[in-house]
Amino acid sequence: MQRLISCLILSLTSISAFAMSHGHTKHETTHHGKAHTTNDTRQEVVFPAPVYDHTLKSMREHLEAVHAVIDAIGTGDFDGASEVAERGLGIGHQHGPDGLQSGHAYMPPGMRKLGHQMHMNARDLVVTLRNADVTGDTQKVLTSLKEVTAQCVACHKAYRLKKGD
Repeated sequence: MQRLISCLILSLTSISAFAMSHGHTKHETTHHGKAHTTNDTRQEVVFPAPVYDHTLKSMREHLEAVHAVIDAIGTGDFDGASEVAERGLGIGHQHGPDGLQSGHAYMPPGMRKLGHQMHMNARDLVVTLRNADVTGDTQKVLTSLKEVTAQCVACHKAYRLKKGD
């Protein structure tokens, strides 16, 4: 179980790093004590200000849900983890200032596809967690959670949001 929790924490840390990098076109890095700048090659996606703010809020909510799922798994509460995953990551999770998917109009097709697949994978995670409540199969839980976070990582690696007017 300790190994499971360590793997989950590592996943969460990776997602956090990608989530925090929105809006930056250059990154300062150090290599052998020397600072240098690298260009951000992700595709810039401009969202109107209110949609941008709500989209980032929604992404943070997804991250918080992943964290809560990991926490519940760590205590063996697979049923609680499934409820959190369904509410915070599922296809019904609301986005945008109007409570709908208003950001979709500004997303390139690839970004929309990654988001949709994340929600579909979250639906599968909910089922896997409910099964694990009976079977205790944490390996399937980890594999299913990895499928959810893989979409997050791929999207944050490919796209960078920019706040428009």
